[in-house]
Amino acid sequence: RGRCTSYNKRMERKAQMSLARMVRGIASRRRFRAVLKKREYSSTKIQSIWRMKAAIILKKFHRRRRGTSTIIQKVVRGRRGRKKAILERDKYIFSRSQNTGIEM
Repeated sequence: RGRCTSYNKRMERKAQMSLARMVRGIASRRRFRAVLKKREYSSTKIQSIWRMKAAIILKKFHRRRRGTSTIIQKVVRGRRGRKKAILERDKYIFSRSQNTGIEM
């Protein structure tokens, strides 16, 4: 009878240790998952901030480029328009001179 009681106590102690080990493992895995989740959130946040900054820089670059191209277009169209106006004026003056009989 003494051996049986001793054996049962040993087995009970072993079961308690095993159960405690499992509980500690579960708790440890939960903490580890929380740390991983936090790391993932942090890295995602850093990436999104970096991408936002890069997008702002790119937007400024394109805006500046669009502004310069607009100025170039304005200059070219103005030059074309003045050239066309000079030609139209010369045609008008020539046609008026033909109608009035003035030699050019």
